[in-house]
Amino acid sequence: MHHGEESPPSIGLGLSLTMAFAAGFAVANIYYNQPILAITEHDLGHSNLARPIPISMQIDFTAGSYLMVPPG
Repeated sequence: MHHGEESPPSIGLGLSLTMAFAAGFAVANIYYNQPILAITEHDLGHSNLARPIPISMQIDFTAGSYLMVPPG
């Protein structure tokens, strides 16, 4: 290392694990609604109101990734 240069910032194991957990939770969150879609559809009187739920989750995740990843 040359005189006057700073070492690059580093992160510890705890922060790495926290970020990995947060990323995994965000991706898994897309699929949490799928096991209860049939129950939701039944509760809504077998209407098609439950069908947009997984679609909107995918769109929201994509939009969030598109808007949040570049600034990060």
